Amino acid sequence: MPTSSCAARKHADRLRAFSAERSIAARGNSPEAIVSYIKEHFADSGLSAESLEAVFSMSRSALFKAVKGATGLGISDYLGALRIECARSLLLDPRRLAIKEICGAVGYGDQHYFSKAFKRHTGLSPLAYRQAHEQKGTNRKH
Repeated sequence: MPTSSCAARKHADRLRAFSAERSIAARGNSPEAIVSYIKEHFADSGLSAESLEAVFSMSRSALFKAVKGATGLGISDYLGALRIECARSLLLDPRRLAIKEICGAVGYGDQHYFSKAFKRHTGLSPLAYRQAHEQKGTNRKH
């Protein structure tokens, strides 16, 4: 029975999230509201152009135009940039979270994809980024 209770819990969580998203979307479909929503929910691995279409009851082209106008980037690029920026901060956090934990915390469901996206944005793998910044910190202390 744990599977059915887990499924019921997931369904209830989805309903609560959907209800919350609808109330947020009710604030308006301005570019600022959409960008604000993306900033608040970027760590949700389910956040995508498709989910934004549902939340804001807008076509993909209207959403893209709104986000591009407000940020200069498309939805996926903006979302990726937010996630990578947060990952960069977490990689330098003294608590030294595991890369897999950081991956999940910033909205990537797959560590391999996260590493590829991180390298595409920064030029370094997450581990190399952490190590390079640790070395810079060590060099400053001497």
